[in-house]
Amino acid sequence: MNKKWNTNRAILYSIRSACKSYHVLLSAVICFLVLFAETAGSAYDVLFHGAIGLEDAYSFNIAFHFGYFIWAAPLICAFAGSGAYCNAYEAGFYRQQLVRGGYKRSCPSIWFGGTFSGGVALAGGVLLFILFQVIVFEPCQDATVISAFDGWLPLLSAKHGGLWYMLAHAGLAFLFGAVWSGIGIALSVFQPNRYVCYFSPFIMCMCAALVFPPCFQPLEMLVQMRWETFNFPQLLFYQGLLYSAGYLAFHYAFKKELIQ
Repeated sequence: MNKKWNTNRAILYSIRSACKSYHVLLSAVICFLVLFAETAGSAYDVLFHGAIGLEDAYSFNIAFHFGYFIWAAPLICAFAGSGAYCNAYEAGFYRQQLVRGGYKRSCPSIWFGGTFSGGVALAGGVLLFILFQVIVFEPCQDATVISAFDGWLPLLSAKHGGLWYMLAHAGLAFLFGAVWSGIGIALSVFQPNRYVCYFSPFIMCMCAALVFPPCFQPLEMLVQMRWETFNFPQLLFYQGLLYSAGYLAFHYAFKKELIQ
């Protein structure tokens, strides 16, 4: 029981330390700016020319699905969280952690701290953008025109459906950021190099887009372009499967490369 408590404390400390990193804050700001760039013209018209009829959720949907966000997202979450192992490796902290807490304590603390950072950075940028949308644009009155009615029905048909639609995307961004920053962490164990941990998630996402069928492409988990087949249970299962596979790969590599 005491060992389990110590492991949980190590994980919480790692998450708290990682989230205080400037990488997370900078990544969230970059994420916001990438999304903002797609709606800057419309925001200018609203603020300075008094344009009307522009709704927050509709503008958010355009920036999220048809801009540069889908290309920048793997790089943003990797910059925020995938360097967790490299930081510990370069500073020699992981050796101290192994001596003090053992392998079972060090491995999850590095993994969960890094993946949580990647998720927070991406979701934080999306939340900032949502706040900007709500302040500048008119509230969306009929959210059912934004996306596939069947897949998003519980959210779109609710009161303030447009807001719930945007907040749901922030949650999806957190899951995507956690998964793909974790992929970068796992690969960095084999080659503890910052170029590997920062760029490998992006490269793997792009390669997966060419190899996998559309319903299994990683970016489809972030922005649902195949709206007619989208549903939350499948998405959550797929993200959980990728996250678990990444952790198992990191667990195996960490033990093989550093312990044996």
